[in-house]
Amino acid sequence: MSTTTTTTTMTMRQWQHTKGGRPSEVLHLVDDAPRPQLASCGDDEVVVRITHVALTPPVTARLIPSYGAVDPLGAFMRRPAVPEVDFSGIVTDIIGTNAKEKYKKGDRVFGLVAPHFGNIREGVLREYLRVHCSNIAKVPKNITLQDASCFAANGITAYRAIIDREHVHEGARVFVHGGSGACGMMCVQLARQAVGTSGYVVTTCSPSKMEMVKSLGVVDEIIDYTAVDLPSHLSTHFKERPFDYIFDTVGNDHSLYTKSPTYLKQTGTFNLIGLMEFGKTYLDVAWRVAGLIGAYVLPSYLGGVPRPFTFESTKNLKLDSFVPRLLPYMEEGSLRTVIDSVYTFDNALEAYDRMASGKAAGRVIIELVNEK
Repeated sequence: MSTTTTTTTMTMRQWQHTKGGRPSEVLHLVDDAPRPQLASCGDDEVVVRITHVALTPPVTARLIPSYGAVDPLGAFMRRPAVPEVDFSGIVTDIIGTNAKEKYKKGDRVFGLVAPHFGNIREGVLREYLRVHCSNIAKVPKNITLQDASCFAANGITAYRAIIDREHVHEGARVFVHGGSGACGMMCVQLARQAVGTSGYVVTTCSPSKMEMVKSLGVVDEIIDYTAVDLPSHLSTHFKERPFDYIFDTVGNDHSLYTKSPTYLKQTGTFNLIGLMEFGKTYLDVAWRVAGLIGAYVLPSYLGGVPRPFTFESTKNLKLDSFVPRLLPYMEEGSLRTVIDSVYTFDNALEAYDRMASGKAAGRVIIELVNEK
């Protein structure tokens, strides 16, 4: 694969949508989208030839009704829009003094565009991307571009929640709901690094994904959430040995928080990471929003849950501020990803079908350029 040749074509291909719905129904491939040109780049921006895109379920939730038939956030998205946020690729053009000091043509990079409804430039399911140098980082030599595409958004979100905000300590007991998901995988690995061998890490997944979660080698206990009522199970089995921290990366059951005093220490914190769905009807949405507001502001003496509640998302993420801390985990292999399947750019709709099926054990990747 050439890493330095820049073609003179003014167009590129990209997947885009003009309305919400299942990707197979609303996504279409555009062959003549304007390609980012060096002259139009802002200061300290680069142009990247994208090689891999890792599909991210919370972002796809803006498209697929099955993740939540009602999506109030998606209603405010300006379209046409290009989906997805996580990518890897090769730098082809650079502008700006700061960018030129950090990168050169041909550098392998990975990065993200923080989800921002209303800006078509945010999506990465395209051949070329104009991006600020603060949102990319060089790929470590021992990591492939395919794997690197999985780390930015979810790696940073997990790191910010577990290490930066909660300062999870050695010996702590941690529960991660959704350990097989894109963010959940990162959370259980970072949790293990934080609690050490004296800590205890518990997570959930479906039976079909247990072997994948076990392969990470960081979890002490896995709960099959399909076989139990999760809050009741946690109350029964962890009442006498409650958790110091709970990280909910699924976000589909508010009772996991409201019932947490029976399995979360009084000094513990409940962390919601991402929000997968609002509900099937507008009444569900209203109830969900009311619950989230109450979690933040309702004191326990007025019926609020007597446990602190926090929320973490990919909003306002800047990769360069986390790279010095995130890269060592990646380079030493203590933070890694699992790939379920890889699809070509032309077969992107099949990739979305795979993710929407709920059967993917690991990340689903769309490959635009083969690294070999």
